[in-house]
Amino acid sequence: MPNKPLPADNVVTVYIAAADDVASERDALARMIAELPVTLAFRVEQSPAEGPIDQEALTEADLFILVLGHDIRAPVGLEWRLARRARRPMVVAVKTGVSRTPAGREFLHTLDVPYATYQTTSDLVRLVQQRLARRLLEEGARLHLRESEQVALQQIVQEEGDTTSAGGRGEAAESAVILSRERFRPTDGKIVE
Repeated sequence: MPNKPLPADNVVTVYIAAADDVASERDALARMIAELPVTLAFRVEQSPAEGPIDQEALTEADLFILVLGHDIRAPVGLEWRLARRARRPMVVAVKTGVSRTPAGREFLHTLDVPYATYQTTSDLVRLVQQRLARRLLEEGARLHLRESEQVALQQIVQEEGDTTSAGGRGEAAESAVILSRERFRPTDGKIVE
């Protein structure tokens, strides 16, 4: 029996707020999301280089990720405030071993939520992967997670100290929608291989 497509409310939205100085980390996070061992549809939004932010995606995100490198630049501060106001589940990751700009230092000094630190992109990917896996497990019933997916996500949550490769199968440098062929069946058109 073929899998039915997920309703629109079963798309998992992840918003990554990060300035250009941590662009490679932001891209690695997008690749990691695409490689999670689940057949869910993901919508990954990122801080725009230009133009307006996607406020709907931000205020309805299943997980908001803030990555702070040496600077906090527009629109990351606004994204942070909107996510806080909307009370979105979040991960805040601060890169260590970098000299921060005055704005970056001030933002970090006034940050009033717990945050994790990371040194390498692999550290960041592992940290966010574990938090996202926990979040997906929390929403397992809504997302209709299969037993095998739950087991795979629980394994990710329990992994500590293991190195996760930041490499991937391709680029994910822009906001994207990642669809699983197993669950997504288009109503119009066709899937192009």
